[in-house]
Amino acid sequence: MKTIILSAASALLLLGSCAQKQEYTDFTINGTIPGLKAGDKVQFRSNDREFGMRADTVAGEGVFVLKGVAEQPVLGEIIIEKADKDGGTNYAFPLMVENGVITVEAAHLDSLPPSWYTGGEGKMKERNVTVKGGRAQSEFAEYQEFLFPYDLAVKEGHKNLYWGEDKSPEAKAAAQEAYTNAERELAEKTEEFINVHPEYSVSTILIGQKASEPFKYSDDELTAMANQIAGCPDTARVAVINGSIENARKFTRGTRYTDFELTTSDGKKEQFSSHFGNGKVKFVDFWASWCGPCRMAIPHVKELYAQYPEGLEIISVSVDQDDDAWKKAMKQENMPWQQFIAKDGAVDVLRESYRLSGIPYLLIFDDNGSILYAGHSSQEVSDLLATLIK
Repeated sequence: MKTIILSAASALLLLGSCAQKQEYTDFTINGTIPGLKAGDKVQFRSNDREFGMRADTVAGEGVFVLKGVAEQPVLGEIIIEKADKDGGTNYAFPLMVENGVITVEAAHLDSLPPSWYTGGEGKMKERNVTVKGGRAQSEFAEYQEFLFPYDLAVKEGHKNLYWGEDKSPEAKAAAQEAYTNAERELAEKTEEFINVHPEYSVSTILIGQKASEPFKYSDDELTAMANQIAGCPDTARVAVINGSIENARKFTRGTRYTDFELTTSDGKKEQFSSHFGNGKVKFVDFWASWCGPCRMAIPHVKELYAQYPEGLEIISVSVDQDDDAWKKAMKQENMPWQQFIAKDGAVDVLRESYRLSGIPYLLIFDDNGSILYAGHSSQEVSDLLATLIK
């Protein structure tokens, strides 16, 4: 009987080759969920702007298999649509997918979070799903666990604010404060996670989302974002985000306004530039009659109007295409500040120069025309105004 003796170096080489990571060119998601019925539709969907994709399948009894190709790790959700349309709730839960084998398990279909919910119950149900497989999903699970209590507080706060039983002004004010504080803490903790784990795929995706927010960051802050993502192994995504960061340098905080034409309710024209030079901070609210969130925010804008009668100029600009609908909404909302509508070429300027892509869209300018804020949060506007107007 021959005895084969390996040198230490040879043994290490052999161990290294055996431990070499398998390279996958596609992904397979194997799901085991009792209560899933044969014929139920299962879909993975990612709305990732650069690497978005979807994969569809029809479930077997208690199982499903999804297959596809992920160019880069992507954040998305699995959606389960019951074949029996009268069978009640559809279900959805988040995960990260990359090429390789991924397993999804749950005790029962009814333990999954519904595809739409308010409050914390649905968030709690996300913990009933176990997803394993891949570096990116492992990192995402760590992210979910770290942020869970803060995300839960935001969802509970949102439910209490908009669907709470106590409709008194005092209860509404308390609910608004609790919701605002929960949102602020979630944002702070998200930033903390990113700073500790900038090389994680989920962190790189979040940094990419930040870089796409116009007029929010300085040039130095954008450079810091580029440095943060340098260690992420998702090279194609890093390249795309670096391109976005370079483009964002044209829309940094402090950028000067671009002029555009405003139209009054009686058809008169004036330039946006005519509103500068009166010593007041400018708050511009882009909205529309058909936009529910826009109209829900109007009471908060009224509070700001009353709070800053001297140092603040509020300008509402509708992007309605129907003048009659706009005028009807103005009458219903009874807004005492200046009202305009953006027509034709003005909307093109707003899209190109102000990155208007959704409403409500809120902008704050100093009286010299520098953009100090752009976003969708009336609370963030309120916080900033408190520092600008004494």
